[in-house]
Amino acid sequence: MKRIYNVNISLQELKYEARRQHTNIDSIQVLFQSIENRRDSLYRIIIADSVLFSTYKRKKVQLVSIE
Repeated sequence: MKRIYNVNISLQELKYEARRQHTNIDSIQVLFQSIENRRDSLYRIIIADSVLFSTYKRKKVQLVSIE
């Protein structure tokens, strides 16, 4: 749990820096997406159990889908 927290803090810091360095909303969105794309690979290292990782991915899709 602590490792996942640390990953989230690191990603949030990257997003803060992107927001601080860029003023163009399109640039920020592209940078945010590239930062968010790192989340799954970092989580995969922490959540070694394939069933738990699949559960995470399924719940993530439900959270980010617009329906």
